[in-house]
Amino acid sequence: ARKLLGGGMRQIGILAAACLHALDEHRERLVDDHRRARRLADLVDLPEGAEVLGVRPETNMVIWKLPTDRYDVVEIRRRLALEGILMSDFGPGRLRAVTHMDIDDAGIERAGAVLNQVLAGIPARTIGAR
Repeated sequence: ARKLLGGGMRQIGILAAACLHALDEHRERLVDDHRRARRLADLVDLPEGAEVLGVRPETNMVIWKLPTDRYDVVEIRRRLALEGILMSDFGPGRLRAVTHMDIDDAGIERAGAVLNQVLAGIPARTIGAR
């Protein structure tokens, strides 16, 4: 009954407080996150049939759409994670990277280089196939 009446929503205040803090304390540096997202998008050598969704990122997120017949996003994420780079899947064939205050220019350069290596090393859905 408590959740039915909204009792489970106490966490929303914690989330709202984090958002307000970010807007109050870090707004100016969001420009850096957006610039780094654009740089990451530019660094990745897109394989045939792949694209950056939204053409050129205007936020701190980059979403790539990869051909699902040749790329397994779960396997790409696993390989990136082995290198300490965390990305998420964002639907079928979609890979998402989010820049934030803990990622500097060198980290973006490294993420782009590693993603290029991973994409070049997974030409077909053979890795991780069982």
